[in-house]
Amino acid sequence: MNNSRNFAQSQAELLLAKGTIISISVASILTSDISSAQITPDTTLGNQSSRVTTGVNIKEAGADLIEGGVQRGSSLFHSFTEFNVNNGQRVYFASPTGIADIFSRVTGSNASHILGTLGVNGTANLFLLNPNGIIFGTNAQLDIQGSLFATTANSFQFPGGNEFSATNPQAPPLLTMSVSVGVQYGLQQPASIINQGNLVTGEDLTLSAGSLDLRGRLEAGDDVFLNSQQGTIDINGSIISTSPSRISGDITIDSTGGSVYLNRSNLNTNNSGSGDAGDIRINASDQIFILNGSKISSQGNFGRIFIGAGNHKNTPKRVNINGRSEINTNNSGSGLAGDIIINASDQISILDGSTLSSNGNMGRIFIGISDSNKITPERVNIDNSRLSVDNVSAGGNTGNINIYSVEEVVIKDSYILSGKGSINISRNDNNSTANGGTVNIKSQGLVSLDKSSILADIFSSDQDGNGGDINISAGSLVLKNESKLDTSTSGTGNAGDVTITASDSILLENSQISSSLRNAATGKGGNITITTDFLTADKGTIEAQSPGKGDGGNINITTLNLWLRRQSKISTTAGAEGLGGNGGSIRINAKGGFIVAVPSEDNDIVANAFGGDGGNINIRANRTLGFENRGKLKPEQLKRIENNGSSDISASSDVGEDGEVAIETLSIDPSQGLVELPIELVDPSRLIAQSCGSANNRVAKEQSEFVITGRGGLPPSPDDILKPGIRLPEWVVNNTINSSNNSENITIKEVDLKQLSSNTSNSLVEAVGMVHNANGDVVLTTQPVVATPIHSSGLSSKVCGLIQGNVRE
Repeated sequence: MNNSRNFAQSQAELLLAKGTIISISVASILTSDISSAQITPDTTLGNQSSRVTTGVNIKEAGADLIEGGVQRGSSLFHSFTEFNVNNGQRVYFASPTGIADIFSRVTGSNASHILGTLGVNGTANLFLLNPNGIIFGTNAQLDIQGSLFATTANSFQFPGGNEFSATNPQAPPLLTMSVSVGVQYGLQQPASIINQGNLVTGEDLTLSAGSLDLRGRLEAGDDVFLNSQQGTIDINGSIISTSPSRISGDITIDSTGGSVYLNRSNLNTNNSGSGDAGDIRINASDQIFILNGSKISSQGNFGRIFIGAGNHKNTPKRVNINGRSEINTNNSGSGLAGDIIINASDQISILDGSTLSSNGNMGRIFIGISDSNKITPERVNIDNSRLSVDNVSAGGNTGNINIYSVEEVVIKDSYILSGKGSINISRNDNNSTANGGTVNIKSQGLVSLDKSSILADIFSSDQDGNGGDINISAGSLVLKNESKLDTSTSGTGNAGDVTITASDSILLENSQISSSLRNAATGKGGNITITTDFLTADKGTIEAQSPGKGDGGNINITTLNLWLRRQSKISTTAGAEGLGGNGGSIRINAKGGFIVAVPSEDNDIVANAFGGDGGNINIRANRTLGFENRGKLKPEQLKRIENNGSSDISASSDVGEDGEVAIETLSIDPSQGLVELPIELVDPSRLIAQSCGSANNRVAKEQSEFVITGRGGLPPSPDDILKPGIRLPEWVVNNTINSSNNSENITIKEVDLKQLSSNTSNSLVEAVGMVHNANGDVVLTTQPVVATPIHSSGLSSKVCGLIQGNVRE
């Protein structure tokens, strides 16, 4: 029995190590030699011991019938040292008149192997207790009209402290009526229950053990309850359901001391009729894994699904849903769809193509918290998955999607849809007060969508009402890889509004923010309001358009800087040929900053109209760079403006009134004051003097002269005056002029014209040498210097004294 005791625990360790459930054969357990095993009553009941009669015809087939036992009111008690059912064997407990519950215990040291049929010949409930383990083989089945309660606990507990124990066997308690029953486990690790068979009961089905390994089918007419005390619950390739032929019961899976693994399995409380569907509750003290295409569904009226949220005191650390698993509640009739509630204390991850959906009236999805008493997880990851609540019945109201996290919500490659309901994504916020049709995202840090969509749309043209709103408040917002925020509508109402506030920045990379009308919708595009320090759109679209009869919405952007790259677009264009529709208004306030686009990258700010009037565009910034402000455009030009290869601003109409474009710039245009260079070039060689005078004459008499006087440099052209703002150096008086290398020599930028004239007898003295002083200034000298040329210019140093080199001391 060591194998059966440790089976679920070893399988859990393999799952944690490799990230998947590995099938481990239990053939050694199920095929162990029980040829000599039998049903053997013990002597603890005295002269009322259990009796086994073989060859009895039960339900037109041979069977073994268990009779005798001790009766206490409506309860009957049996006790065995061995209890096994072989392959092909049929074993039934007799159910005398007036008996409601049959309690059986195994006081020996071996597990019970149920490889054939175990039944009750009547309507009583069967309770089976064996602390050493219970194993249902691949051919095991039940024939029980009432309930089955199988457990590896030490004893059954009754009110008043009475018990029916297998480890301390005594006479049955004195009971006069059927009462509620509990179980009592010992201090040692309880044994396991393993099922590979087909276990079906007419009423409840309960399996309670140290750990559970479930690979077969479990079906109950009422409730299914699965409990592990210290180990795991491993549901691998199993089907667990409540019967759809009547009002469905609940499925409760609770690992009190371990984890729950659901792998390639199906849990459902479906009801195909008009009755209520049952609830599904999965809880664990450690972790919950729903893996590899597992399906959890509650189809019918008000059937709810709780994952990690069924017990306030036993919240799991992590919930992981992946491998294209599905969790859904659905009601295709007039009733209410149930909620999906998922909670964990540390982390929730919904990964790899998994789906959460609630289709029907008022279905809701809660991720992270269901009420103020729950613990909000640190982190929620939604990766390559789909979350949706949608209305599938006429006139119904769809519920909400609520996602809560203490630290971070990361959405990647995912699709989140609320047809008429609301989506609330909050950091450290336990309140859900949003009106229907809204998306609320709150975070002090980063909100990131990667190849993901958050929609508050109305898709059906038959629906009335407005699209939902999207409200985002974050430190930074990043939308990339075809992500989308959308409040559009195909119905008769208006599109919803989008309001985004990001204290730091917004990046829209190959993604879209849209609040538009679809198809032939006749309402108005929604308003988009964005406030941030820095807004960058790279292949990004911000649009509040209407392609039909409706008007475009308004776009209001307040930012320090706006940068548009690679066919980015801000558009409130409306109407179509023959349909009409007025363009919406665009207001961009970048006071103190810049609005920049690359001219050749086809970025557009447009409020055009077809059949109606163009909208207005009002831009305020220090500078607007890279755009061409288009005037009145012909219809053909209007059609091509968004793909004409240039960055444009336009508020035109093909047949109606053009809109007004007002661009207010608050600083000086940097292009003002620039002097246009002449096109015809002059040969500079014709302007250079051909000689510098004799070697002994330092005065360039009757030669070309170039004299700079005054301070502040030269004007751009001889016709201009000096521009203000140019630095004016102070005058420097030079009392001595010599060839020494010191700070009192005349520099090229500081010259005392009077001093220079007094030392040259009213003549300009030609500089024949040039050195650098200790301050690094260039100094012209009247004496030649001895220099080592760096480059040979072809001229003697004595000719002009303009040789660069190192001064010899």
